[in-house]
Amino acid sequence: MNEIELKDSMNDYDKELICNGARPAWLSEMLPDFIEDPVTPYFDLDFYQPASKHDVDYFEGCTKKDKKIADKEFKKAMKRAIKKAGHPWYTRWFYYYKMWQYFKLVSWFGDSSFYFAKKKRTYLDLPSYKLALDPRMREDKIQCVWVETERRWYLRKQAQNQGLI
Repeated sequence: MNEIELKDSMNDYDKELICNGARPAWLSEMLPDFIEDPVTPYFDLDFYQPASKHDVDYFEGCTKKDKKIADKEFKKAMKRAIKKAGHPWYTRWFYYYKMWQYFKLVSWFGDSSFYFAKKKRTYLDLPSYKLALDPRMREDKIQCVWVETERRWYLRKQAQNQGLI
């Protein structure tokens, strides 16, 4: 299964656990401020989508080459976000500098978050397919339900919206 199929197989439960919004706990103090809250972008920059894609690539994992590709794609996506924000060319240096800092941090220190293995993970490796509820969901008191017909976990709101419960 390729990365597009893996991403398409993810439900909100999986996204909650895999896509941390470009803010892994161990790196919090070192990241630029505009990465902190991708929902409220700083100076019209929105890195949430590139960061989520990068998180999925890291979850899927495999080789050092795959990690390098994921990091380079992340850098390209952040550059596109900077250009899309439409700031004057003479102010972009600031954003490119911050992007470069962030790119270097994740590429240098991201090994502990990347899944190194002989083969990539598939949709069956997604957290929603595990029989036990992920402890992080309990800690955060997020309402989840096991949907027997789907044989996977869902966030209660998504399951209700899809008519699964």
